[in-house]
Amino acid sequence: MNAAAQSDAFERLEATTALALSKSGAVRAFATRMLSEHEDSTQKLAKAVSLAGLEPPQPGISGDQSAFLAALQSARGDAFDRLYARHQALVHRAALATQEGYAAEGDVPTLKGLATDTVTMVRNHITGADQLVASVGSD
Repeated sequence: MNAAAQSDAFERLEATTALALSKSGAVRAFATRMLSEHEDSTQKLAKAVSLAGLEPPQPGISGDQSAFLAALQSARGDAFDRLYARHQALVHRAALATQEGYAAEGDVPTLKGLATDTVTMVRNHITGADQLVASVGSD
């Protein structure tokens, strides 16, 4: 639950940063989608947590995510776009592993169902992130 909440928070922060700093139409379109879809998944997680009678996860992002965000915020131009795309491909693969793991072995039925539903969304995000990497190039 905490990993999912941190992932959503990180995605929203990176998307907001991309919308502020990127001039690439492809990056901005992907960031807009990520912002919207991760706001939605945050709301779904909050509802599932409430229905399960659990305490909401603490807001924030992990230390690794903080380092990723700091690196992104210091990049500019094409380097920014490439870094954002790489981050998105990487963090969505990590999110997929988390969601698949909880969907298979989670102990709270409401959260397990949410994880199962979220797997498809994350797979779609990976496809989009991989397309973005191809679009903006790599170092």
